[in-house]
Amino acid sequence: MQIQMVVNRAARTFSFDVKSPPTSWLLLQCAGVDKGSSNPGNEKVGKPVSLKHVFEIAKLKQAVHTPPNRGGS
Repeated sequence: MQIQMVVNRAARTFSFDVKSPPTSWLLLQCAGVDKGSSNPGNEKVGKPVSLKHVFEIAKLKQAVHTPPNRGGS
């Protein structure tokens, strides 16, 4: 998770912005590797990532980027 702290010294307030991990990191975790290939295009590393994993990552990213329904109209 990426966490960013925003501090407003004049108003003496702060807030935290919590973001989801990058998509590339999630895909590497699904493939079971620590880092990508040192020779991309010629060397393959890790296990194949299933469509189910890709769908779960897409749902996670969609939930993060979709603003909550505030209920107004």
